[in-house]
Amino acid sequence: MLDLALRDRLTGVADSGHRRGAPPLPVAGALQPLLPEGLRRGSTVQVTGSISLLFALLGVASAEGAWCALVGLPGISAEAADEYGVELGRLAVVPHPGPGWATAVGALLDAVDVVVTHPPPRVVPGDVRRLTARARSHDSVLVPFGAE
Repeated sequence: MLDLALRDRLTGVADSGHRRGAPPLPVAGALQPLLPEGLRRGSTVQVTGSISLLFALLGVASAEGAWCALVGLPGISAEAADEYGVELGRLAVVPHPGPGWATAVGALLDAVDVVVTHPPPRVVPGDVRRLTARARSHDSVLVPFGAE
């Protein structure tokens, strides 16, 4: 039952086919049936509707040394992230990126392991393609987050 509920909220694991030898990032045991290899570097994983699921996805990777970033998620509290094991010392937060959303996400994809973003209402399709390609080329994980 848990597996079905998680599949509804966690979608689109895109295999990049591009690996430089960097190992995948670990995930929580409850997520291993869905992501048996963990978070593959260079991939995009979409999470919808659940902040708890989002933090569960980040928690183990962050606790084991991965750097993470949240872009465009102003309502997220550090205390909630900490409860799921996200290491706050390795968490960058850009709550309001404004019109420079794609630039902020792109810069973070160059520097951190996992970038979570809530895309603005009007996203240029070319920006999405470029950010996905950037995640692939920098062996980072892009996590678009949206409401249901």
